[in-house]
Amino acid sequence: MRAIPLFCALTISLSSSLALAEVNQHTLGIGYEIGTADVSQDSDVDNIDFDIGQVNLVYNYHLNENWALQTNYLIGRSDSFNLTFGNIFSDNKVDYNSIAISVRGALPISSSSNIYAAVGGHRYDYEVTDKSASNILSDDDGFSFTGELGLEVSFNDSFGGFINYRYMKLGSELEFNAIGAGVTYSF
Repeated sequence: MRAIPLFCALTISLSSSLALAEVNQHTLGIGYEIGTADVSQDSDVDNIDFDIGQVNLVYNYHLNENWALQTNYLIGRSDSFNLTFGNIFSDNKVDYNSIAISVRGALPISSSSNIYAAVGGHRYDYEVTDKSASNILSDDDGFSFTGELGLEVSFNDSFGGFINYRYMKLGSELEFNAIGAGVTYSF
């Protein structure tokens, strides 16, 4: 009688392993995102929003064809991009980095593309300085929420691309909203 539950467990395990064999389990990617960092009204920093540019390094471990664990490393600064000319009129700049871990769900919309959402937390560290970087006006590190929505396209079994929208909160002073694009390699 014990052989039946053991056989069922082995069958489920084998079938899930075969299902994962059809999906590349690992994806590496690199992208660039542009957007704004909104400074809260309660901040000691000038209430001028920053335009930001950030590099996005991404790794996905696929649990199956629809779910993955996602890790991002983001590094950005306000003087790398001017979207709304906010950086021109501000006497301050912001530099930051973040490591995020998220759960990512994907919904196929064709045989080579899907929409996805990722929700998780991130460890951040930022510093707001004057333009000369000689005076630190504000700095903080901690844990907070991050979310991402996007569209990804597979060019072939290994290479693909994505466009995305990202939201990040850094402490009580800064909120980031960014759009981006990048390339991926799956194996």
